Amino acid sequence: MFMDVIVISYLQLHFRYKIPSVTSQTARRVFETATKTCSEQEKAMVAKYLSHSTATADKHYRMLQPDMVCQAKKLIATLAGDSAHFNRRQPSEQRIIAYINKQGWESNVPNGAKLFNEWKPSGKEDHVMDSQQIQKLVKSQKWKGLHITDIEGKGKGVLATRTFQPGEVICDYHGSIVTAKKGKEIHQETSEEETGYVFFYTNKKGKPMAIDAHSSSCDCHPGKQTFGRMINHSRTFNLRPRLFTLQKDEEEKDVILLIATKAIKVNEELSFDYGVDCRSFGGEGSGISWL
Repeated sequence: MFMDVIVISYLQLHFRYKIPSVTSQTARRVFETATKTCSEQEKAMVAKYLSHSTATADKHYRMLQPDMVCQAKKLIATLAGDSAHFNRRQPSEQRIIAYINKQGWESNVPNGAKLFNEWKPSGKEDHVMDSQQIQKLVKSQKWKGLHITDIEGKGKGVLATRTFQPGEVICDYHGSIVTAKKGKEIHQETSEEETGYVFFYTNKKGKPMAIDAHSSSCDCHPGKQTFGRMINHSRTFNLRPRLFTLQKDEEEKDVILLIATKAIKVNEELSFDYGVDCRSFGGEGSGISWL
């Protein structure tokens, strides 16, 4: 009975939106074509998961292991454009329109401008670093919608030059990753004007670490001012930091992303709670506490 309801709903969906029916063989071919840009290992994984493709035609089928099933399912969801894998960074209106035009749709074509205005971050926050765009922004440091300027009574700060939605990735806190011990040494040796640029945290292995951003530019982006280090501390914050890991050169690298906690307006100052009681962080006490 339950399956009958699903089938009827499926047919009604196709009829309403004039979606052509496809066979399971056609669906498999679509996924196999989509894997052309994937690695050989990923191609084989999808092929085995689907249990039918040229990638496995000359091999004996093997019993799928649970870990491979999970990895393949995640990869297929990505290829299918599952909303859980959409990034949490608003695309430009031109990019949305270009994507729509690329699909070749002839009916029920969405309005690019409307989609842009009504855009909201989708998918689980846990999957943020799966986004290639977020990975590229972390590597390039070309974050859009941000402006460094003088803030009365605070010195430098960062303002939003466009609106941001709750849950949207604003930028990362960029710098050199060092041990917490080294971070404390840097903090103590740095002049008062330069303090406040060492971000202390605990990595996923439980080890105290720090991101050293006391220099105006880092070794990987010489001469480039990064935004994260310029965002001021506030107890009434509109951003919150979250730790992620990025796979780089077969090694995992810690990344601290700053994510909007509420809707942010144009010209609104960005801030997050440093989680410290240190005089160099706004004159609120003494000592360093872990984030």
